[in-house]
Amino acid sequence: MAIQSNQSLVWRLLSDSEFTPAKVAFVIPEGDVGLRDITLETGIHVGATSRSQKFNSDELQWSENDFQLLLALLERMFDGPDEMVDGEVSIDLTDPSIVEVISIVASARFNKSQDLTSHHFGDPIFTHYNEVEVGDLMTFRVGDQFHLVVIVELDAVQATCVCLEDVGWVSEGESVGLHDLITISRMDLLPANFGPVFPRTDDVLH
Repeated sequence: MAIQSNQSLVWRLLSDSEFTPAKVAFVIPEGDVGLRDITLETGIHVGATSRSQKFNSDELQWSENDFQLLLALLERMFDGPDEMVDGEVSIDLTDPSIVEVISIVASARFNKSQDLTSHHFGDPIFTHYNEVEVGDLMTFRVGDQFHLVVIVELDAVQATCVCLEDVGWVSEGESVGLHDLITISRMDLLPANFGPVFPRTDDVLH
């Protein structure tokens, strides 16, 4: 499947009524009469209240930020798109990895981020890693476990990430699940090879 830009892509909110949560679907509209749109449900949901307050339509154009995040994820997580020729990106929508990437983009667009920048994740772990960028796989620590995330937005102080696993409770009253959006301090990010594992006996925790 070849896509050229965000102009050819649509998010569609699927719901039985305006009073129930909507499923977020990735859609490539089919311009020819009589042909069906290509639709892929992402597993991301938009609550009825957020839907009525933030969106005036059940069909939303992909933003340039959505498209650039898609390209960054393909490049960082899967060594680039299947093929890019003359500005067109070729992706295989039957590949579970591509479905996961689209779900991450949907989470970044539609989920409300949980602010965990003031949360204490334990004593600092001093380790070496290269400068991080949007699309990078990282981990963060909750207690003695490490959980995998992908960066979807970044500044000098904090990072907004999509969780790639069910984290559970991070503090009283706050839990984090698969594909939830969180904002944490950059200092709490650790290399991807830390998790999801328990610390080894020879790991040095400072």
